[in-house]
Amino acid sequence: MQLLGVFGALALAVEQPTEELMEKPPVGRSKSDLINSIMYRNLIGQALYQVAVLMVLHFSGSSIFEVSEKINDTLMFNTFVLYQIFNLFNARKLEKKNVLGGIHEENQFFLGIVMIIVGIA
Repeated sequence: MQLLGVFGALALAVEQPTEELMEKPPVGRSKSDLINSIMYRNLIGQALYQVAVLMVLHFSGSSIFEVSEKINDTLMFNTFVLYQIFNLFNARKLEKKNVLGGIHEENQFFLGIVMIIVGIA
């Protein structure tokens, strides 16, 4: 899934700065400042949720959806890929409830990258 990591970093790099961001003090260069408590909360919460859902699909997906093991494996993989696409949007705004707000007017390049990823997936 290295490909999704590259696109995620690119999506964050091309995001236009907002007035709210420009009012915040600069972030230090130390490693401890790179990931703050909000990022840890989001990261751990999303990881636990994804692991829980994928474990349920792995162990009970065949009986829940009444499909073969091969189809269940495909379902698990597609679920994982869609979670990564969701994380592209979720990483844009840390404290906002509407992570899709202004996406169509702010950054056409990001929207194009997402369309390519969804098309590939």
